[in-house]
Amino acid sequence: MSTGLYDAVASMSAAEKRLDMISQNIANASARGFKRQVGSVHSFERMIGGEMRRGQSLMTQVDFRQGELVQTGNATDLALMGDGFFSFELGQEVGYSRDGALRITDKGDLVTKEGFPIVWEDRSGQVDANGTAVRVDREGNVFQDNTRLGALRIVDFAERDRLMMADDGFFHAPSGIAEEAATAEVHSGFYEAANIEPVHEMVEMIMAQRAYESASNTVSQIADSYRRLTQQR
Repeated sequence: MSTGLYDAVASMSAAEKRLDMISQNIANASARGFKRQVGSVHSFERMIGGEMRRGQSLMTQVDFRQGELVQTGNATDLALMGDGFFSFELGQEVGYSRDGALRITDKGDLVTKEGFPIVWEDRSGQVDANGTAVRVDREGNVFQDNTRLGALRIVDFAERDRLMMADDGFFHAPSGIAEEAATAEVHSGFYEAANIEPVHEMVEMIMAQRAYESASNTVSQIADSYRRLTQQR
């Protein structure tokens, strides 16, 4: 494969991955607490078939910038302002999220709409599902009838860029990454909107599409050149 053709194919692959990333951002523009992914294309060289070839890869990372807080008036809709994550029980492991939309089960547990329980830092009482409204203060303390029932577990990570964003919508912490105290404040009756600007994402998509089309045209031109050379023999 010629150097030009190899470079063009690598460019197409990187542009395609960037398009997939941007599409995911746009698809989650209305998802509560969603954090957009950003990517940058990096060039590298590697030895293939005894020749040094240049390739391209897309390096992605999560943009943890604060999203806008939107008021709902529902006391169990919780949003974070600042750095930190709510913790949730996901079977045998813990998942982290900025989405604090909760509901109270018949047993008095605070869970997500999918039924995952939120993790408590300490708990001294049970929510009465038929009692008065629950109140959550900015430190994450939960009250009902002016009685403190405990505090929700809100954590942060010094190496936040090592968190893995999974298909289940939660961030997962790899082994070896340490939790630290969060500085975020809890706002009851709000949710955090995704930190996505659809117009900006559309501009990024157009640029990625143009990069893909440019590389694709290069591949077509080189293929046509090979075809003409073959036919002349």
